[in-house]
Amino acid sequence: YSCEEPEGTNNLNASNQEFCDYVELNWDFDTTAEAYYLYRDNELIIQLSNENNQFLDYQAQLGVGHEYCIYSENNCGQSQSICTTGSRKNVPNTINNISATDGDFQNQIIIQWDSLNEEVLYKLYRDGAQLSVLSSNQELIYIDQFVDSQVIYEYCIEAENDCGSSILSCDSGFVGIGELGDINLDQILDILDIVLLLNIILE
Repeated sequence: YSCEEPEGTNNLNASNQEFCDYVELNWDFDTTAEAYYLYRDNELIIQLSNENNQFLDYQAQLGVGHEYCIYSENNCGQSQSICTTGSRKNVPNTINNISATDGDFQNQIIIQWDSLNEEVLYKLYRDGAQLSVLSSNQELIYIDQFVDSQVIYEYCIEAENDCGSSILSCDSGFVGIGELGDINLDQILDILDIVLLLNIILE
């Protein structure tokens, strides 16, 4: 009579940055096994019967790449372990650079920011109120034309994916002051400025 240890599974797969809440693991069946032992970072997380070849690890830590190992067992002993790495999907990173113009234009403020080079939605806010939503395949620029002179606005941008939103990144911006006599701020001194000035004087 000879008692043979299980052969062990030939394949162990773990999801990487695919799911927000868990890491998905699956493996090939070992027909010589009676049970599987699954480890995360050298700690046993679960024992499974030989009928299982999938496990969802909801205890995986966010932002951590875990090492997963599995081995088979029967009444004759244990197989060699096989290992792989897996991780949960993160919320987007904070956008590194947002820039709002400071007096460069007399009737608008231009806001731009760097791309994260991933599939996200960009949400732009002005003084806490949402201005616009742009997708990652659009040009990352917004022109705010509903602005008043002598007002400093705070513009903030966040990136959002199906796992959540990034930390806000902000910058302030304001419109420029026109040339003396340029009442309508069109950068041209003409009769329209005189008419507007007269209307102001005469109320």
